[in-house]
Formats: sequence, structure tokens, C-alpha cells
Amino acid sequence: MPGQPNVTAVRAPARSEGVGSLLRPPPLKAMFDRIYSPHSSHVAALLTEPEQAALSELNDIAEQAIRDAVSRQIALGLDVVTDGELRRAHYVNSLFDGLSGLAESEVPEFFAGDEDVAPPPEPIARERLRVVSNPLAQEVAFLRSITDHPCKVAIQTPSSLFFPAARYDAATYPTRDAFVDEIVAVVKELVAGAIAAGARCIQFDYPLFPAMADPDKRDELLAGSDVDFDAILSKALAADNAVL
Repeated sequence: MPGQPNVTAVRAPARSEGVGSLLRPPPLKAMFDRIYSPHSSHVAALLTEPEQAALSELNDIAEQAIRDAVSRQIALGLDVVTDGELRRAHYVNSLFDGLSGLAESEVPEFFAGDEDVAPPPEPIARERLRVVSNPLAQEVAFLRSITDHPCKVAIQTPSSLFFPAARYDAATYPTRDAFVDEIVAVVKELVAGAIAAGARCIQFDYPLFPAMADPDKRDELLAGSDVDFDAILSKALAADNAVL
């Protein structure tokens, strides 16, 4: 297609690809800092009107950065390329930017002392979650418009919502299981939309299982709960498998 990066020979199965986000160019990083720094949760729907208006400028900068990143990945010989998640405030936003019913959240205590690896606080579900847009499908559509090279996008796993850091209003979701069930339905809808937009490779991010393999984090995860390790592991596996 005109204007697309040249497609090089790729290996099947793929043997080289990026795992996570790419570094933002300085102008893009400055835009993110300016728009999102006043907020605890990095969710587009929670921005003020002036901040919302600035998103279109941010998106223009991000799209050029994505074009450059995709060209660079192809030139380096990667079998699968990504958009570097360069239009997301945080990697979880392929999920949360598509939902209504969210509010700002306090910084979770679960990651106290681990600031280097802690994500920003996830928003709290104050109302029943509803899909109002599909950021994942939008990322796929843009990638497909600029290259025929194999590409992938990533979305947060439902199992990650078993973390104590995941917040929901008990008046809306009486149990964590009910909250995760809603997330399963939401993620299935977003993934289906991404596939319809042309996705052939979707990466699941931030699953619960590495934390459950760490004895210290596992103890924190289960503290004050009457659910034992095997029970929560089974629920987490079932949640992710429901989407798969």
C-alpha cells in the first residue's frame, strides 16, 4: 500500500517481537505529563474538558511516533511489530479507556515499597461497567493502515483484577467474583472487536500468576481473605481462559 513501510520476510512461527511499551519521544512524553499529571488514575474519560481537547494533539504526535516505531522495528528485522502502546497513558488503558462507570482511585497499598514496579492506581468502578469505545480495535486499525507486517496488540488480563489494588464499589458489585465476571465480559467484547479490526495476535498483560508465585506477594494477596491459594488460582485461570 502507498506510504506503508516495506514488508520484509518474516519467520513463522515468529521468533522476534517486542514485549511491552516503547520509550516515548520527548514531545509525546511532555504531552502525556501535561495532560495526565493532575490525576491519580490514567483514564481518558476522567480528564477535564481542556485536557480532553488536548488529546487530539497528543494523538497526532503519537501517530507519527508510531509510524516511526513501526518502520524501525521492520528495519531491525522483527517478525512481529507493535505500536509501542504510544497512544496509551499506561498499558492498562486498552481496557479502561473503553469503559464508562469509572472514577479516580486512591494509590493502592498493595505495592507499598515497590514504587519502581507499581502501576498507577487503577480506577474504581462506581457504576456498572459499560463498553463505550474500543481502544484496542482502534490501535489495530491504525497499525493495519500503515503496514502489512504481522503486528500485535496487548490488553490487561481479567485475572489481574483479583489483585487487592483493583477497586470496585460494593454497592455495584457485591463480590470480587461479580466484578471479575463483568471484566471477563468486557475484555471478550474488546478482543472480539480487535479481531474484527484485523488483529491476529493479542498479548495478555499483567496476569495474576507471577504474583502468586512470589511467596511474599502471595501472602499479601490472600491476607484477610477466607479464600485459599488453590481457590483463587482456579478462579484466575477460569477468568483468563474464558476470554481465550
